[in-house]
Amino acid sequence: MISEVLVVKSIRDFLIREKGYTVWVDSRFVAENPDLEPTHQIRIGGRIPDILARKKGNIIAIECKGERGTRQILEAIGQVVYYKKGSHQQYIGCPESLMDDTVYDICNYLNVGIITVNDRLEANEELKPAKSLLDEELLETILELTSSDADIKPIPNISFSRPEPFIIATLLTGKIKSYRKLLKSLMSLLPSRSGIGCSEGFARKVIETAISLGLIRKRGDKISLTRDGTSILYYFTEKCGNIDNAINEICALYKPKIYNYKSIKITKSDIKFVARCALLKHPTIDFLTSLLMEMREKTGKNVFTFKEIFEFAKNEYPEKTMIYLIKASCEKKDAQELTLDDVDPRICDDIKAQMRNAGIIKGKQRPTVEPDDIWEVCL
Repeated sequence: MISEVLVVKSIRDFLIREKGYTVWVDSRFVAENPDLEPTHQIRIGGRIPDILARKKGNIIAIECKGERGTRQILEAIGQVVYYKKGSHQQYIGCPESLMDDTVYDICNYLNVGIITVNDRLEANEELKPAKSLLDEELLETILELTSSDADIKPIPNISFSRPEPFIIATLLTGKIKSYRKLLKSLMSLLPSRSGIGCSEGFARKVIETAISLGLIRKRGDKISLTRDGTSILYYFTEKCGNIDNAINEICALYKPKIYNYKSIKITKSDIKFVARCALLKHPTIDFLTSLLMEMREKTGKNVFTFKEIFEFAKNEYPEKTMIYLIKASCEKKDAQELTLDDVDPRICDDIKAQMRNAGIIKGKQRPTVEPDDIWEVCL
């Protein structure tokens, strides 16, 4: 049986190798397969495409389903129609066994493309759609996001999936000063699907991600810790006694069946601490967190509506508000003229979700920005 994550991986590889696209995968799939990076959390029509790909300004969105029945295909067709608002072409991706004439005719009628995956996990484009008429404002925002590593491949990698490999790389950098040596150490320490010893490609991705998260810096072959990386090093070595003990404990947490002993000292709260440190490197999250802390100090309250946060930001930090909270297409120059309609919807969606996952705030998740949306400070 071909699972959804295998369909996603096969189509991603097909788009990269045979079609020349730059491809991002919904971050939820990384928990099942760490090789599925870079990731994204961009919503089109209120939904996150399983695959978002770009080539020369052309955006395609794909909804994938695994081999669980024909009804899955009908659901995929219904979902992918949402993506017509902000992508040039839309596809469903599915195992070859689920395709039939009815599905083909429906997709052809709705101008939805089809990419199938066979038993050898080879992808094939069965139906190519014509380009859609687009919401140009939404497309402009998506194109900007897909040009910015800080927004499309951000901190979600450490908050939505397993952060342990990045912690291990950070701790190793406390005792190793060479990129090549760090790479070899990770290859021997991090587990693969068959046992201890991950691939060189995965080890490189771990280091690159730790660098992008602001935990490690690299100059030539030399590597060193940033201030945040040093804080994480001190936290875990104080907790576990020394660097080696800390690494062993986190390895045990990462893959206990391979390392043959249970994690005793490292807890979920420790991992949340690391996720929080990493998230605060994201400029928008850093700005919002600072706002909430300042509002709490000035008002003595711990709970605020989004409208209160927005008005406080406009009055106290108008320039930062224009940079971090507003849609790319907003044409207003004066922060005092801004309304909630000018706010980037991700502020109350993906950004807030990341802050909640890291324990920075509490509050009910909503699909769109609402004035009475509650944000409760946890820090």
